[in-house]
Amino acid sequence: MSKPPAFQYYTGDHFKDPQLSMCSLATRGVWFDFLCAMHECGRSGQVSGTVEQLSRIARCTTAEIRVALDELKLTRTAEVSERNEIVTVINRRMKREARERLMTNERVKKHRCNAPETEVKRECNTPSSSSSSPSDLSKPSYEGLEAKPPPKPKAKKPKKPRDERADHWAIQAILSLTGRWPKKVIWDEIITTLGDSPDLPRLTECFLAWAKAGRYEGNSTWFLDWFVNGIPSQGNGYKSHIRSVAEQNRINAEEAARRMEERLKNAS
Repeated sequence: MSKPPAFQYYTGDHFKDPQLSMCSLATRGVWFDFLCAMHECGRSGQVSGTVEQLSRIARCTTAEIRVALDELKLTRTAEVSERNEIVTVINRRMKREARERLMTNERVKKHRCNAPETEVKRECNTPSSSSSSPSDLSKPSYEGLEAKPPPKPKAKKPKKPRDERADHWAIQAILSLTGRWPKKVIWDEIITTLGDSPDLPRLTECFLAWAKAGRYEGNSTWFLDWFVNGIPSQGNGYKSHIRSVAEQNRINAEEAARRMEERLKNAS
């Protein structure tokens, strides 16, 4: 598997780590360059080299790299060790993740090697006869294997029939003005009240007056009352004439219950 082009950098750990915060600005920059180098070196979690080599990796002078190594070791931000003039800097998290990846790869490889050989694999690797040609030996044999039946097609759910009332001009006009469908329980009342003769200018005028008054668009007063009886004037009981939302919802619920009772009586 190829190396990913980027690695996760935990910004929360960067800002909240008190050990890293104790380092100087230059040391934190060196540490970030080390992390990038660790990722480029096979995500091993460590980088090694002489002081001069590490200074080139961190793009700084040897004096600056020595100060940075001392701070990283003193604050325990990283594990810094030196042997035979070779300095090794280890990031504990990346080192732990690299060890876990190696153990996972070994475990998967061991599992694949110990997996039992399947019947199809044995038949594919066994020649059918000694007189078979080399081209025949490369072709797998599937004799004795039963073909699986094709999957059954899924039954499509029947579509619900379209409600023809949705095409009525009044329902479409309310949908166009408010951006939402009116409640379905009052569709019959809307069609009966507004009639079959379209009067879009009058309906639009009622809606604009209702919207300017700051009223709830879902209330049906402006098209069931104002459209029929006219828009009330400001000084003629304007506010008291408008039904409250709760009152209108109660009326709609009573009307729906009444229609349900009539349907049940007709059905019986």
